[in-house]
Amino acid sequence: GGGGGGSRAPVAEERPFSIHPGGRLEEAADAKVRIAGTTRISFSQNLRPGEELQEVEVKIRYRYREGDSIGRDAAVLLVQEPPGWHLLSGRVDTYRGHLRVGETAEFSYESEDYDPEWTGYLSVTANFVARQDSGSYSGGGP
Repeated sequence: GGGGGGSRAPVAEERPFSIHPGGRLEEAADAKVRIAGTTRISFSQNLRPGEELQEVEVKIRYRYREGDSIGRDAAVLLVQEPPGWHLLSGRVDTYRGHLRVGETAEFSYESEDYDPEWTGYLSVTANFVARQDSGSYSGGGP
């Protein structure tokens, strides 16, 4: 009875983006630390035919934890976006560009220096500009 006829949960496969946040903790001056890394974003294998090139918006944020909640944003001082991408006007954390199937967009980032007693939370999201699908990574950090 029951025989498992394809009841596998397809949730992960339906996400249009593959996001690898790539953060690491580094020592900084004055006994402080910072988070730095390279986020890699590409399409998963689930795009519809004809969607090989899409306009995408990527948001990279690093926020401090305050108690049991996520607190204020840490200033990301340096983000090197991929060629052809640009920071949206009036924003400090949101980039827009074109992503093609089989290509990976790499964003290098580095936070401001902060007290090692604090912990942070890296959040990376990717969204299609023209439709509602999205992908995200939110993870704890050093």
